[in-house]
Amino acid sequence: MKQHITVEQRDSLTDKQKYTLAYWLCNYTNKHGGHCCVLPSKPEPSLMDIGQMIEFLDEKRGFIQGGRHLEIPIVGCGQIDPLTFCDDLWDACKEVLEA
Repeated sequence: MKQHITVEQRDSLTDKQKYTLAYWLCNYTNKHGGHCCVLPSKPEPSLMDIGQMIEFLDEKRGFIQGGRHLEIPIVGCGQIDPLTFCDDLWDACKEVLEA
């Protein structure tokens, strides 16, 4: 299963979207015991992983606690498709960043 977005996916963001994402990732890093305090003028956010994308979506849109649902394709027996799950989450994150 793919765990992170690709460089190409990250680079498809506008500079404003990259800044928004870099700012969120900096706060996320600080909240989880890391250190991030300076954002460059042209940010290159790290490559989000599945857990970060889920937290981003929950924080920005309340998908988990608010009972909202993502449009994630489901394969047999109600399971997510491991081949597309990461990309599906990224698509949802991009929608939030474009709003």
